[in-house]
This record gives sequence, structure tokens and C-alpha cells, in this order.
Amino acid sequence: MATGRSKSRKAVDANTVPPELMKSVVDFIRVAGEKGFPAPTAEQLAVELRQTEGSIKRACALLESHGLVRASRKATEHTNPSYTVPRQARPSAPGQEAGTRERVVHSLLRATASVFKSDLKVDLRLAGNEIRDDQATTEDLSVFVRVNGEYEGNICFGLSRNVARALIGVVARQRITSINRPGLRILNMLVDRIVALALSELVASGYFIDVHPASTVQPAGMKITTLGVQQIVATLESRHGPVIVHFVLREAQADDALAA
Repeated sequence: MATGRSKSRKAVDANTVPPELMKSVVDFIRVAGEKGFPAPTAEQLAVELRQTEGSIKRACALLESHGLVRASRKATEHTNPSYTVPRQARPSAPGQEAGTRERVVHSLLRATASVFKSDLKVDLRLAGNEIRDDQATTEDLSVFVRVNGEYEGNICFGLSRNVARALIGVVARQRITSINRPGLRILNMLVDRIVALALSELVASGYFIDVHPASTVQPAGMKITTLGVQQIVATLESRHGPVIVHFVLREAQADDALAA
């Protein structure tokens, strides 16, 4: 019986529950607790967040399975439990402080290696990383993703034209001599898959980050906004050449948007 319930919950994971909905649910429950209000029920969350009750219950089931919220009643016959946020809702890895941008960086690098291996049959290895004060990229193309949520900023995947053509060719299964609009869509699709995979890992660990769809800019030496923080630059080597990932992330300031 326990195994069946576990599998059933697993089926309602990040593939069917948007990360932004889970973030909204946790934030609303947390704010209610901080203000001394009674724990909100699934029905109340549905009304306040303008969602169906079924969507709220799926989000809460996933969050509860990861220990991020706690239901007041566990029995399945109770259709409308109330929810609270445990004091230690976010597990931290041994020797690693939770809430650091390094956790986000590591998840994205792991996801990048995984997507390259599964989708392109290309192995990546981390060849080095550094912290920079400047705002410049040096690659020919940058696939750019804007980040909001607990962290805000941007992530740029930098490629030379040769590497970009090789990767597009692997997906298109043909030799690519120039990078056109369909080729750019392929690069954006790869980055969107990387980010989606990283988000599912981060959500499971209690980190809630929203991202905008990837877009590619072609001028070499693009300037990026650093938000007053240093950028982390990681070099991933492949048989086609390096993929450079620029991370500019800072922890967002808490707001009371959901408390209003």
C-alpha cells in the first residue's frame, strides 16, 4: 500500500505541477503562519491563488512528499486538509549551507551535462570555473535565460559559431553550414530542457525559481547586467568544443506580495 501511494505521488511531480504554483502555495502558507492566521485549507488556497482545488491538491501532495508542507490530516478520506510549513522545510546537503546560489549553479551544471548526454550523446566535463567582476561575455552566441523567484538575475550559455553549428547538426542529423532561425530554435530548446530539468531538482529541494523562455543573441562580446554581484563563469568541455556558462544570480529580496 505504501509503495502504491509513493508511486502515485511520484506521478504528480514537476511534469504536471508548475514550479511557480508550488512557490505560490508555499509562500502563502508561510505568510499565513508568520501572521498568526489559521493554516489555510486546500479550498482556501484555491480561492486565493485563483486555481482549481485539484491543482492545489496536486501541488500540496508533491510539496508534502518532499517535506516542504505538512497536512493537518493524513487520511485520504479527509478531502480538505489545512497545510503548514515545517520549521526545517528545506533540507541542506552535508557541509553546504542551504539558500546559496552555488546550489542553483551546481543543479544547472548537472542538468546541462545530463541533457547533453541524453539528447546529443555528448559528454561534458567541468574544465574550470572562476568568479569575475566584469560584465562581458566573449563567445559568438549567447543563449540567455532570465531568472526570477528566490534568486534573480540571468544565465547565459556561451558558444562559438563552430560549436553551435556542431550541436545543431547533431539534433538536425545533418551538416550545418550556417545558423538560421530553426537552428536558433534548436539551441533555445536545448537550454529550455536544461533549465526544466534543473528546476525539478531545485523544487524537490525547496528552492523556487521562475525562468523565462530561452532566447539567443548573436553579437559576440555581449554585455550582461550583473546586478551588483560577481558572475560565476563555468567552462564545460566537449568533443565539439567548450560551452561557457555565465551565472549572474543574487538572492531576491523578500516581499509581501502574497500577504496583501
